[in-house]
Amino acid sequence: MLLIHTIWSFYSCFFSGIDYVVGYWSGNNDWSKFPKPIDFFFKIIDRVTYSTAFPFTLLLTKKFYEGQSQILKIEKQQKENELKLLRSQIDPHFLFNNLNTLDSLIDSDSEKAKEYINRLSLIYRYLIQTKDAEVMELQSEIQFAENYIFLIETRFGNDYKFTV
Repeated sequence: MLLIHTIWSFYSCFFSGIDYVVGYWSGNNDWSKFPKPIDFFFKIIDRVTYSTAFPFTLLLTKKFYEGQSQILKIEKQQKENELKLLRSQIDPHFLFNNLNTLDSLIDSDSEKAKEYINRLSLIYRYLIQTKDAEVMELQSEIQFAENYIFLIETRFGNDYKFTV
């Protein structure tokens, strides 16, 4: 890659030099005022710099925004993967804890146990339906929260206070 850039720089300087000499010659300029070799060299470098600065800036800007876009995509994918991992870790614990609560409810309050099973099934139905959804209706989210709050309040009694 460095070789390509070196060759491109050489050709740019070479053709820019030819362009300058041809322009100087066709302008009927006084050849005694033609720049000395070192001045000619710096004049050519200056011309090449001016002719390549804008396209190079555009290229760098484009690469910067492509990089930013790629970073955002990677961050989004990482968040989605973290959420999926979190969901897969929570589900077994959530089910285990709720089954223990249900076990104790069956003996003490069978009507509340039936409601508990119903709310638990509504929560799992919601989780299954929304596992890949990015956006949900507010009413569905509120219903999910109310069902979840019921499970927590049944499990922990008055230890927590919720307000919707």
